[in-house]
Amino acid sequence: SKPILLGLHMDAGFAPIAGRYAYCVLLVTPFMGIQRSIGVWLVAQKNNHPRMFVILFALPIHALMTVYFTLYTSWTYMGAGVAMTISTALQAGLIYVYISCSSTCARTWKGFSAEAFKEWGPYLEIALPGVWMNTEYFVGESLTLAASMLADPDTCLSALSIYQLTQTTCYQIPSGLRMVISARVGNQLGAGCPAEAAIAEKAGLRLILLWLTIPAALLLIFTRQWGLLFTNNIAVLRLLDTLVWPMLIYSSLDAVQAYNNGVLASCGQQHISGKWAIRAYLGVSFPLAFLFAFAFHWGVPGLCAGHCIGKLCHVLPCIFAVWRIDWELESKRAIERVEQVSSMTTSLVRQ
Repeated sequence: SKPILLGLHMDAGFAPIAGRYAYCVLLVTPFMGIQRSIGVWLVAQKNNHPRMFVILFALPIHALMTVYFTLYTSWTYMGAGVAMTISTALQAGLIYVYISCSSTCARTWKGFSAEAFKEWGPYLEIALPGVWMNTEYFVGESLTLAASMLADPDTCLSALSIYQLTQTTCYQIPSGLRMVISARVGNQLGAGCPAEAAIAEKAGLRLILLWLTIPAALLLIFTRQWGLLFTNNIAVLRLLDTLVWPMLIYSSLDAVQAYNNGVLASCGQQHISGKWAIRAYLGVSFPLAFLFAFAFHWGVPGLCAGHCIGKLCHVLPCIFAVWRIDWELESKRAIERVEQVSSMTTSLVRQ
């Protein structure tokens, strides 16, 4: 990553530091993928407790490792990356041990076999379009690189990293609800219960709307205290004061989109969200963020404003797509997908 960062005109002293940290967290992504895949699989079987217990067990260990490796070893900032890698590996290992040894999963998990490498076509046909829903993350990370090219990059990067960390924290509850909505609604559709699927969808929406009030109230009431949790740098705190409203707008839209993605995924329609994600973030968010930040000289608030507009362009069409869902038809399609996977010959319901 060092030559890439230098090619993006990063400071020569910053690029090797960022490269060393990236090396420390290189394995976080695959370990996170393992634990989340197993987590979704367990949620689909209405088994939510194992992942919760694993997280509760790993969280204090992660905190202790972070403090020790960062403050009491020569690793300094790299200690945080090492602690993150060990923590995610621990969680992935524990949750895999659970499904391998638990009697609860004995009927549904028989271990890996050659069967796992067959019939990928129908699976990827549904799964790959969902990958494009993550376009916003790619664009969001590129905005971090853009912030390093602004005047006073240290202040800009510090404020933007706090902004993004808070966004990620606020998204954890909606992310969990998205998994539940997808599993619950999908199970009801596959069971031939469209009315119950519609009820589950509405329950998920109410929970999301209820959650929106919590981060909004906390951040509006404790704006300065929020910044002081991370830094006492006056310049960074002043910049954070200007980012509160963009953050609340984005986190609220993000929560609503979690609901949209959960419902669309339950119907096997991830491609709708993925299609609009590409249009919204690459076609709207990315150019507007750079326009506001560099041409209009709005700096970090401009980057965040452009990202918020892109998010809105993603959320609105997905809301419309969810509103148009025909639950009776989606239930028929879900049943036919199950039968197709079970090698039962039936024709798909037409669009």
